[in-house]
Amino acid sequence: MSDKPRKIDLIQQFCILKNNKILKDYPNVVQSTPCGPESWKKNHNILVSSAVGEQDQPDLFYRSMRMEEAELWLGGNGYDAVIGDGHQGFAQNMLYSLKYMNGSKAASRYPVMLQFHVPGYVDKAREIGVANGAQEDGVFCFGIGWKSKNGAGTNTAGLKTLWSQRADSNETARIMKSINKTLTPPFTLETAQSNFLYQQKIINSLIFIESIQGVSVAAMPDVVFDKLMKVQKCSPKPFDTGSIV
Repeated sequence: MSDKPRKIDLIQQFCILKNNKILKDYPNVVQSTPCGPESWKKNHNILVSSAVGEQDQPDLFYRSMRMEEAELWLGGNGYDAVIGDGHQGFAQNMLYSLKYMNGSKAASRYPVMLQFHVPGYVDKAREIGVANGAQEDGVFCFGIGWKSKNGAGTNTAGLKTLWSQRADSNETARIMKSINKTLTPPFTLETAQSNFLYQQKIINSLIFIESIQGVSVAAMPDVVFDKLMKVQKCSPKPFDTGSIV
């Protein structure tokens, strides 16, 4: 595994850090193309991009999140997006992730769902002893947050090797800095040296981030979409009335 982050393919992305701003609401996120993805499907006031893949494809993961987190992923700064105060789960089932966007309050907390193309991640996670993700409603969500609740891990040879290679890397330092933004008291690498489960959390985050081949916006509430369109001063194309993919 290289110490350098891979270039993330943002061809299908909808939001990116640019000069234009959405005042107060989402100050750092704007639309990256004149009118976004070619068409969207609408269901219960949530828009789903027709550009996303079919649900339950093994290399596709979904997460509904705060806009601040989405900014980091879409900007190619995943190392700085790892949180210290939660599971930060990624599900292979898009409909499960949409649950976090249902209802006005939920939509305000998690106003965007991203799709991640992460080929090979699950197999790589198992090689470092991550048996599976946390289960909820029959769906496994692989967490990369510091308080992730993935299946009981084991101390594998693969984990030991990667930890010895990556413990002092710049990427690990960025992840630790990101984690400590919301973790009290702050965590140190010295503490991780004596606990393989801590090492596993860090390496698992690295593996997920460095396996990413593409990130795109999969869904968002229509009110958020309208704000983005207003900033760009363009009209969205007519909505497709088809069901969610």
